[in-house]
Amino acid sequence: MELKDFDKLLANYQQQSLSKKEQELVDQWLEEVGSQDQNQEWTEKEMQGIYQQILGQSAPKKQSIALWKWLSAAAAVILLAVGSWLFLQKPTPIVLQEIAATSIMPANEGVVLSVDNGEEIAMSDEKSGIILSKDGVQYLDGTRVLADADAVSSPKMLKLSTARGKIFQVTLSDGTKVWLNASSTISYPMAFSANERRVEITGEAYFEVAKQYHVDAQGKQVRTPFIVASKQQEVEVLGTHFNIKAYDNEDATATTLLEGSVAVADKHGRRALLKPGQQAHVGQQGQLLKVSPTDVYAILDWKNNLFSFHDCDLKEIMKEVERWYDIDVQIQQWPSDRFYGEIKRDVPLSELLKLIQMSSNLKFKVVSEGSERRLLMQ
Repeated sequence: MELKDFDKLLANYQQQSLSKKEQELVDQWLEEVGSQDQNQEWTEKEMQGIYQQILGQSAPKKQSIALWKWLSAAAAVILLAVGSWLFLQKPTPIVLQEIAATSIMPANEGVVLSVDNGEEIAMSDEKSGIILSKDGVQYLDGTRVLADADAVSSPKMLKLSTARGKIFQVTLSDGTKVWLNASSTISYPMAFSANERRVEITGEAYFEVAKQYHVDAQGKQVRTPFIVASKQQEVEVLGTHFNIKAYDNEDATATTLLEGSVAVADKHGRRALLKPGQQAHVGQQGQLLKVSPTDVYAILDWKNNLFSFHDCDLKEIMKEVERWYDIDVQIQQWPSDRFYGEIKRDVPLSELLKLIQMSSNLKFKVVSEGSERRLLMQ
């Protein structure tokens, strides 16, 4: 129903032309509205039927002034309470308050260690990493986190999760070191099996894989492979330094090799053997896209507490912003600008935005709605 039709109904009330039957229908309607669950939706067809019932009656009689005042007020209440929802079908406007970007600091939401028995342990904000050993799990300074005297023979699985704005290190039971970037997870056993080492990640992680050997079925001593599984690929390693970026909202999973060699296998069985300085891209459908040379040091700037942008578009940059700062980015149309630059990760968001604005005509603003904060482009 159009708003002008409802205005016409109110005008009829004002003319005191409400019949007894009309009054009964309106009374019934008001009673039903009051008793309905507030979350129940009335269809346009149902409302149109009620409206036609009211307007389609016989000639009205004069009502008392008091009755007209009550019905007019009731109609106004209906219009205010449900009119915009039932008739106009427009959402309630959201009130946003603009706030200063200087107040948006890197998030520090913490790190959680999850055990396969359901236990979750919040890591101390003052600690930067943990070590797995035969005695269980300890912080890098030796403080105990999780005791397990049988850790070497236990099949117990662990999952380490970082939130926004947090980097954390874990040394696995074989001595392999892993740095986990913000908004990432790594799942691994308390102790690896004799002939294979396997972990799973989401997000981004840098590995320094320790060499390990075992005796095969022929009695020969061979290197124990190290396998990193992510959603779209598996990377097999013998002993090397490499980085994997496998966030769900990225167009591709990127594996970058610094030292040694790795074999990247996609979901369709295709493999690529990387040399140091190369990067492999596997698409969201699990297909190997390309292998190309890259700046390995720029890839690792996150590990050194730097934002590093080399020929990046704004969308790439804003993905990093969302992972590091406690803010959601909402931009409808992405510009074609490309950006170069470096900046420390521990600065307020305003400093990063200033760097972007200095090399473009783009303008930003930060707004809040309750506890949620959003970054918009003006």
